[in-house]
Amino acid sequence: RRSYYLLVALTSEGELVFEEDREGSALGARIKDRNFLNGARHSVYYQRTGDNAVLMVDREEVPLAPILVLTLTDLTSSDKGANEVQVGGLNTSDPRFTAYKSYSGCLSS
Repeated sequence: RRSYYLLVALTSEGELVFEEDREGSALGARIKDRNFLNGARHSVYYQRTGDNAVLMVDREEVPLAPILVLTLTDLTSSDKGANEVQVGGLNTSDPRFTAYKSYSGCLSS
């Protein structure tokens, strides 16, 4: 069974992290040139069609680069392949996301 992920996260330093698992490979970006914990509204737009993807942050295109794939080795077979969406600070047992345990702020679509 497969267990892909799409991660959009803020670090405690105010950086934005974007990662997408693509079955054996992953793409991502870490935006360090501005602080996303500044109380202002920021936009994240992502569209993927096949292997072509566009990531825009605050209306500026952000290049995606290959990154290391987070592994599922610590998951039980019953956890793999689950269809889940985790938004905000939901605590998860998925070991790939142990660094992202809490969230305080506002999300809107």
